[in-house]
Amino acid sequence: MNEHEIVLEAVREAGALLRAEAERKGGPRGQGTKAPVDEEIEALLIARLSAAFPDDAIIAEETGGRPGRSGRAFVVDPHDGTQDFLQGRRETSVSVAQVEGGVFLQAAVFAPCATDLTGDSGIMVSWTQGEGIRVDGSLIEPAACPGVLTRQSVALISANVRASSFALNEGFLAPASVLRCASVATRFALVAAGRADAALTVNNPLADWDFAGGQALLKAVGGDVVGPGGAPVRWEGVRSSPQWLQGYFAARSVGLAADVAARYGSLTGVTRSG
Repeated sequence: MNEHEIVLEAVREAGALLRAEAERKGGPRGQGTKAPVDEEIEALLIARLSAAFPDDAIIAEETGGRPGRSGRAFVVDPHDGTQDFLQGRRETSVSVAQVEGGVFLQAAVFAPCATDLTGDSGIMVSWTQGEGIRVDGSLIEPAACPGVLTRQSVALISANVRASSFALNEGFLAPASVLRCASVATRFALVAAGRADAALTVNNPLADWDFAGGQALLKAVGGDVVGPGGAPVRWEGVRSSPQWLQGYFAARSVGLAADVAARYGSLTGVTRSG
């Protein structure tokens, strides 16, 4: 197997653990934002990646990961969307991205459970340098990104927004249809795959592992994740910079992502840069 195939195999294994937890008799273990399966998935991923890439660092949510000496790092979210998962949502995902010198090398986001958003068998969106993105192993060419949101557009927001906040988001994103999705990583991956046109999270500062996989996939199709001012989120070395932004906005074009960010200026308190 090549390097990317090794990563995909590890992510599939991780997704199988998450799917089994979703199907567990009596329901998933855990409460609040903590679930034992998250630590189990992270332990599996660290073991697989450490064995195959012993010199690469691992930056991971639950344990912090481990240092490396190659200059490359895997940014790992073993389970993005834990709280919503424990409340019954199933579009949550495993996310892995490899980065070096501020450049993504490969990524995979795997939402293994069946939902209206992810399909009957879940969805795996993946990419490696030199190739296009793949959905469930097949190369795809996503639909062209619209220049503006239209009545045919779909925008993805957090699953846990209150009814009043949902209506507010509908106003910001009009005339697009607005759907809830429990995982930032899944939201961004679905946009990259052409299953939606825009995705976001607002007033919810993210750690690198929350969005690295999704951002890598978006960049692979000519899109990106931008901050509240409309500038793409940059990476320096193996970390994003600046971190802990008040909004993250994704589309298959920087222009549309920046337009969506500008619509939320009253919430983020930031006007569009440039």
